[in-house]
Amino acid sequence: MRSTIWPPACATRSTACRCRDRIIRVLPKIYAEDHPGQRSFDILTIHTRGSLRIQKPSGAPVFDPGGHMSLVRLGLLGPLEVLVDRVRLDCLHQPKQQAVFAMMAANNGRTVPIADLIGGVWGEGSPPSALSALRNYMSSLRTMLRRHGFGQDALRWAGGGYRFDATLEIDAAAVERFLVSAEAARGSGRLDLAADSIRAGLRLWRGEALSGVPGPWAAGERARLHRSRETLRRWAIEISIDQGNHEAAIAQLEALVHAEPQSEQWRILLMTALFRAGRRIDALEVYRATRDWFIDTMGLEPSPAMTELHQHILTGEAVAAGALAPAAVSAPARPVPSQLPPDTIDFTGRTAELAQVTAALAPGRAVSVVALTGMGGVGKTALAVHVGHRVQDRFPDGRLYVDLRPADGPPEAAEVLAGFLRALGVAEAEIPAGGAERSALFRTVARGKRLLVLLDNATCAEQVTPLLPASAGCAVLVTARTPMTALPVARRVRLAPMEPAEAAELFTRIVADARPAAEPQAVRRVVALCGGLPLAIRIIAARLVTRPGWMIADEADRLGAERDGLQQFRFRDTSLESAFQSAYDQLGPELAHAFRTLARLDRPDATVAAVAAALGCDPGEAVRLCDALVDRGMLDSPAPGRYRFHDLVRVFARSRPDSEALAAVRRSTGFPGAPSPVILGCAQCSG
Repeated sequence: MRSTIWPPACATRSTACRCRDRIIRVLPKIYAEDHPGQRSFDILTIHTRGSLRIQKPSGAPVFDPGGHMSLVRLGLLGPLEVLVDRVRLDCLHQPKQQAVFAMMAANNGRTVPIADLIGGVWGEGSPPSALSALRNYMSSLRTMLRRHGFGQDALRWAGGGYRFDATLEIDAAAVERFLVSAEAARGSGRLDLAADSIRAGLRLWRGEALSGVPGPWAAGERARLHRSRETLRRWAIEISIDQGNHEAAIAQLEALVHAEPQSEQWRILLMTALFRAGRRIDALEVYRATRDWFIDTMGLEPSPAMTELHQHILTGEAVAAGALAPAAVSAPARPVPSQLPPDTIDFTGRTAELAQVTAALAPGRAVSVVALTGMGGVGKTALAVHVGHRVQDRFPDGRLYVDLRPADGPPEAAEVLAGFLRALGVAEAEIPAGGAERSALFRTVARGKRLLVLLDNATCAEQVTPLLPASAGCAVLVTARTPMTALPVARRVRLAPMEPAEAAELFTRIVADARPAAEPQAVRRVVALCGGLPLAIRIIAARLVTRPGWMIADEADRLGAERDGLQQFRFRDTSLESAFQSAYDQLGPELAHAFRTLARLDRPDATVAAVAAALGCDPGEAVRLCDALVDRGMLDSPAPGRYRFHDLVRVFARSRPDSEALAAVRRSTGFPGAPSPVILGCAQCSG
């Protein structure tokens, strides 16, 4: 990490103190403005002797008073161009490599999911080799970046995708800023200032945006940036007309009409410029010629905007440039929020549930709420996120996401709503303080929009209700372990553990080498020992990916021999136990005691009578407690009056110490010894 000590040793003490205090006040603000998303206080360290170290956070250039800051410029407004300190990097030769780098750089500071990268570069029907090609491109890009002074982590793998972190100056972003400043200046009547911003924006173009860069993402960016360029060109001409530069505008518009005869906006502006220049007959002739051309070539009459302008000219009414222009080209809107987590590239199975949820999320006459429920580790979040990406085109105004049960505790509804409102463009000063007021404002802002809201890991209907939009065209997808019966939903879909064939397919896709095909019986054993839970399968498969020399049969033997709870179902920061623990922590003392006690019954399932005997209560109370555990995804009920644990949930429950529960089981069964351990090697897993 490079750093600079300030002030220099030659400075006097009073001067040094003043310099230091001013830097402490000002530098973090400057850094925060120029580097949104990075913590400005990371760059300052105050030493005990009063000196100040200005240091470089990972992936950021050094700010050195009196020194040098490396500046990286990315050019999208023409052939792809990358400059470091004004020196062009001439090392991106392959078109698809250009597409990958452009897509990563344009998403600087954000993780881009693998699925988005493959879709953006190769499109639908991408070849099987796309993933390996992408990895090769990333490897060569990392080498190139390190060679040109970027940090080790500038381009890195980050939870389901790749992330690029660097301080960039992107010409396309500058154009957006010029558009905003031009619009503001024009709205306040400062036409000279608006014209300066427009000219500065137009000068940035070097040709067609992302020229020669392949793929759907580049094509979409080209279209978006072309619209921005057309907006600047149109505003430049409108301002020229409003400033009285009629003849120059007329000459420019005549050339544009000749080059783009199908563009009505240029013809409308030409009529306006001619009329404002006192050439009324010529303006009417443009209308007549346009009408004839449209009817002859397209069978259409001119638009209402052109017809209205024609009437203004006939009656001699004054008209401002752009006042009647069609709305086909306008200033770019505020970025649409797209907060969904990265999709799972190896998502497998769940065909029926996928179809049900996808169909239920179709925008209709009322807001559509879909609840996706099931036990911990069964794959609710993965399915919900996969569906969200699949239907995102139905919701062009935004996709909002929040985890309602993060590691540091559930957020308040008011906090979640503030985040939603900011994402939808509400200024901080306009967000009310109260939760109810924020909920009302959220529904107001969402009115008329087509939004998808994904509320992940909800615990109760009361937590969800304030976060629901109320407008037709919006949809809400809720994941929860409880059935959310108090929530008015269009559809409830309960996820069960995966069938053996689906589970084996998921395991095979994650391991992604020759071992599953060579050891099909071992694969079946492993997924059976995982109880069909996608989280458990992913943990075991991920461990095998990092141990290519292991046989799957060896891992199956390890799982079958496990007698220490769920320790084998842990890989790096992910564990099955934590998924179960979060549900267990939500049980009250009464339910937690029942959960631990029933798990110690040495039988595959239990009747109401057996439960009542173990708990020392009447049958009605036993049914109430068991049903509450079923609703929370901690117990199954395969038939009325019968209850069963998922094998791995039973292991978890038995690992919770409870001498009182053990004594209760001994009393109810008349057996003085401890219950036998659960047999993890059973071939048939309950669900």
